[in-house]
Amino acid sequence: AAFVALWGIGTTLNWEAFDRGSEARNRNRAPVVALPRLEFVQAVSLGYRSVLSDWYYILALNHFGDPRNIQSAYGDLANYLDLSVGLDPAFHSAYLFGAYALPWNRGDKWVNVEATVSLLLRGIQNFPNEWRFRFELAYCYSAHLGRFKDAGDQLAAAANLPGAPRYLASAATRMYTTTGDL
Repeated sequence: AAFVALWGIGTTLNWEAFDRGSEARNRNRAPVVALPRLEFVQAVSLGYRSVLSDWYYILALNHFGDPRNIQSAYGDLANYLDLSVGLDPAFHSAYLFGAYALPWNRGDKWVNVEATVSLLLRGIQNFPNEWRFRFELAYCYSAHLGRFKDAGDQLAAAANLPGAPRYLASAATRMYTTTGDL
């Protein structure tokens, strides 16, 4: 009788392991992500902020690479990148990856654009001589937000930075003519 009772309890508790339908349903479900606040991570980092920044960047890469997260338009990606650059503001690659990966075409509209703009503005603040951040910000302003004057301002500023391509000045002019500000 004790054996039958234990067998019944074990079978009930492990039903998920035998239920192939639930396995198939959960395979395509986006994982639930609960990230800590930046202030908490800074407080418990014990001087290893750069290591934790790298950790959250790797988690961001994994989050972006997981096809289940397409359903949420990679909504948590901005949170991972905010933690990464919040812990290490000099993490150049995190800003650039965010500029490329955050804006997402959901089908009916582009999402995560404001998070991209916020991340790029922080990147410009920490890397004032990086023309690619201004170029990507100009792209977000023009293509996603329709703010052509702001895009032109960013392109004009980027054109004067070291290593910037020569065509940025004419691209800035094109943005200004789009809004009639030339």
